[in-house]
Amino acid sequence: MSSDRRFSRFRGPAVLVAILALTGGISCGAKTFSCSSKPKKDDKVKPKKDLKPPPKKAGGHIKLPSQEPEFLNPTISTIFERVNMLVFEGLMGLAIGKDGTIEAVPRLAKATPVVSKDQTTITFKLRTDVKWSDGAKFTAKDVEYTYKMIMKTKARTVWKTYLPPDNWPKSGVNVVDDYTIVIKHETPSPLGVTAWIMGIIPKHVYCDKTSKVKCNDQDVVNAKANKVSPIGTGPFKLRRWEPKKRIILDKNPLWWHGQVKGKSTLPYFDSVELVFNIKPTDMLTALQKGTIDFARIPSIKQWSVEAQRPEFLERFRVAERTEPRIRMIAWNNLKDGPLQDKRVRIALTHACNRPGMIEDLLLQQAEPLSAPFFPTMFGADQSIAPYPYSLETASKMLDGAGYKKKPDGTRFFLDLVLRNTNRGRVAEHVINMYRADLKKIGIDLKVHFLSRADYKRRIDLKEYDAVYLGWVPDVPDPDPWSLLHSDQVDRGYNYPKYINEKVDKLLEQARKTTVKNDRIKLYNQVHKIVNADEPYTMLFAPKAHYAWSKRLRLVKPEDIGPQPRFPGITRWWLDKSAK
Repeated sequence: MSSDRRFSRFRGPAVLVAILALTGGISCGAKTFSCSSKPKKDDKVKPKKDLKPPPKKAGGHIKLPSQEPEFLNPTISTIFERVNMLVFEGLMGLAIGKDGTIEAVPRLAKATPVVSKDQTTITFKLRTDVKWSDGAKFTAKDVEYTYKMIMKTKARTVWKTYLPPDNWPKSGVNVVDDYTIVIKHETPSPLGVTAWIMGIIPKHVYCDKTSKVKCNDQDVVNAKANKVSPIGTGPFKLRRWEPKKRIILDKNPLWWHGQVKGKSTLPYFDSVELVFNIKPTDMLTALQKGTIDFARIPSIKQWSVEAQRPEFLERFRVAERTEPRIRMIAWNNLKDGPLQDKRVRIALTHACNRPGMIEDLLLQQAEPLSAPFFPTMFGADQSIAPYPYSLETASKMLDGAGYKKKPDGTRFFLDLVLRNTNRGRVAEHVINMYRADLKKIGIDLKVHFLSRADYKRRIDLKEYDAVYLGWVPDVPDPDPWSLLHSDQVDRGYNYPKYINEKVDKLLEQARKTTVKNDRIKLYNQVHKIVNADEPYTMLFAPKAHYAWSKRLRLVKPEDIGPQPRFPGITRWWLDKSAK
């Protein structure tokens, strides 16, 4: 999903970025190409008999915080954008299975897809009762079109890395009939099925029929529907978009899952309002004022003090989650200067007081990391500890790399960039603490909080020394391809511009096996190499805290994250009798 892609990815695509709450190790099923992870016991999906609600559950309006989307199109979203999760759907969704694990389950697919014995071919049978919110029928042609648009676009998209090359019949997507589609991989892929949680877009809406270029050859980044007229199959549809203020969505009466005996039941809400531009530090205040009904509370102080007061708990419910969300600093390895030397990058990590950040700023509500692997998933080599905090070690390593202090006490300066939307108390204090320590060893860290447009420009032009970012997975899998593979240097999220042939081969091999233990061994080797090269200074994996109005019922924070549980928010309902 994405840098806080999927990052709310300091979102959370985010890419974007409310995340899928994974509390156990993920397991990948070789037969179904799917991944799953054990959740809390109270997270099981309610049986389908709940589809027919008591009258008191129907109706109402809910207000949620959200980043303003760049595109109303899930295939080219680079960060977590809540609106796309509510309007569009994938062939597969994520839910709690009978064994209590999070797994990919059929959504627009009629049933679990059939996988060939050699595990390279996946056949999806699609639902025949699905309509787009404008009334048009959903067919396999829409799935093929979505795939073609992802493979053709020049825009950054995380989904391209999970899909097979468009080279039929060796690999790619082939339409058999209106409700059957075949996915062909050249080699087995552990993400073959799970990748299809990505949203499907309608060909009849996003294709420019006035263009001389054929629909399947156009670049969807230029589609008019990206900004004004998205049509999806999901539970909600666009009413209006007020730039820089909000988006209002109405219940989609044609949603296939909400039909009981020809009548629309789910979602229970009549409408959803997505409110933009609420700073992380203002979330709690906005919740208390009624500007929003649900909030993620990034401030540990607010969570530990204000959110625990009796008068607050009288009006709101609270929850804590361990999530696959990480924070890090990417060092631009390709830029001329000190960052090309891995000794300098390791020294910069030694100068980062992660224990102090976790102890003083996060009040122990985080875990330190030594590589871009999520603490809730397999992949990390637990024997590799984070580099210890030591300014003395950092100084010696910088001296040894040839960057000794000048007469004025300085060595060099570094430009660090991050998005304005990631600006909050924790981010500012982490950066200020780090900047103060770097100054002690002669490094001047210059920090630039940027708008979406300026940030994108600097990233595209590689005009930065460092990027402060958060990351959440696009799919429930530990694969760090987007952050480490060389093919992501120019078109993905490899912001360090890290190129290591051995790491590339290990990542490629890990994508060709569906055996979990074999993948663990491969990722352990990746961890060892990346820790020695240090393209990132890994900071920590913070715990997530949420609060919401007691008027909302059946709320689970992970229902509206970058990997929303199915049927998710559509089960929430508004208790109109509650004060």
